Amino acid sequence: MVLGVIAGLGCSVDGGEHGDFGEGGEGDAAEGKQDDPGEDDVSGDSGTDDGGDDDSAADDGGNGDDGSAQAYVEEAMDEFPTYMALHEKVITRTCTPFDNVCHNNKEYPELDTPLSVLSYFEKECNLPERTADPETIFNGCEPSPDYVVFTSGNNVGWAGTEVAWIETIYGPSGPTSFEVHLREPIPQGMLAAGVPETVRFTRTPEYGAPLTIDDIPNVVYGAGATYFTVTNAAGLEQTHLDSLETRTLGGDLNRDGVFGASDPDVSMRELNPGNPWQSYLLQRVQGNVPGSPMPLANQPLSAAEIVAVACWIEGADTPEGRAVDAVIDYVNCDYAAEFGTPPDDSGATLSGDVQPIFDAACAFSGCHGGGNPAAGLDLSPGNTRDSLLEQPSTQLPMIDLVELGNPTNSYLVKKIRGADDTVNAPMPPEGYEPLTEGQIGTIKLWISYGAPND
Repeated sequence: MVLGVIAGLGCSVDGGEHGDFGEGGEGDAAEGKQDDPGEDDVSGDSGTDDGGDDDSAADDGGNGDDGSAQAYVEEAMDEFPTYMALHEKVITRTCTPFDNVCHNNKEYPELDTPLSVLSYFEKECNLPERTADPETIFNGCEPSPDYVVFTSGNNVGWAGTEVAWIETIYGPSGPTSFEVHLREPIPQGMLAAGVPETVRFTRTPEYGAPLTIDDIPNVVYGAGATYFTVTNAAGLEQTHLDSLETRTLGGDLNRDGVFGASDPDVSMRELNPGNPWQSYLLQRVQGNVPGSPMPLANQPLSAAEIVAVACWIEGADTPEGRAVDAVIDYVNCDYAAEFGTPPDDSGATLSGDVQPIFDAACAFSGCHGGGNPAAGLDLSPGNTRDSLLEQPSTQLPMIDLVELGNPTNSYLVKKIRGADDTVNAPMPPEGYEPLTEGQIGTIKLWISYGAPND
């Protein structure tokens, strides 16, 4: 399931300019001028930084001389034994350092108090996008859709289908009609051409029978159509307008054909108890979902902090785990156990998944292979991990080439994405095929799993 989640993260919908955990944000598609294969800013050597700079995302306390991912797990156990320690040392520092900024009474979600953070378990993500700009919503945050059935005409008795999205058609003085797009086509045509019919929007709660949202008149359509039109908007009652404009939920708000809430391998919650991989807040911090990196202005999370957040979420599948005084259970935390040693089917192995990407795009003579690899960065088999781990970038020495558990704060990911002006041009350079979203996702997944050496 983890691989399915990450594989679906290359969302083709461009985000807005939002900067909070609840909104899609601006995607970091690789753009910009190209680079010279031997440009010095691709990587660095360990002599350019002593690793102790106050701005560094790496933590000196638990790296381990061999870059062991489990050393960070031990550090997390020591530094963040409880949720309160995690809140005070990490969440407050990164998300809510001052009143009325960031996620302290300004952006969704509110993270300023322990109870406010805990309230986001099971909550849907990207909520502001539903009204602000639904076409930018991330697939994993799309809502569970409402259903539509016919109450008059040839299609009475049809089981109905899910609402995909509703488009308002405007005239000079306001809405003139609505197009209600559907997941499945309407099987039969209208009973009498030109005689509008009626549909019913329903919602299925978590428990109990379906509830009626509204009965909508003035419906026209054709046989096999994947949408119907509600005509004469000016003549509709206000309750019908409210149902069409705000109350009824579509399951494909970004209109890309994916009904995110209906796919268990894609659907996320802001905090998903027991499942850090499908918790939007953590995946946004790690850079595994579209949007600007988080936190925007404060020190990014270290590997130990990532492990602590993941294990806290994983242990929150019980009431005790979601309490203010919860003790974080690292011993039984799958994320901690798999950090550096993922399961065989993870899709995050170095030898089987990541190295073939480097072999094809990077690790050859004149670039990052051969006897004199560019910038001293050797990405050939047997040398990749040692060349990347705990090595600060020459261009941005406060950022390591790979920060275990945190792709968004790994210079390697920034460089292959060409994420912003701080990394100049993306890699591979001009004349070579850029990495695909799937290849970049594989590299990010490998880093998220603690860059295993297998």
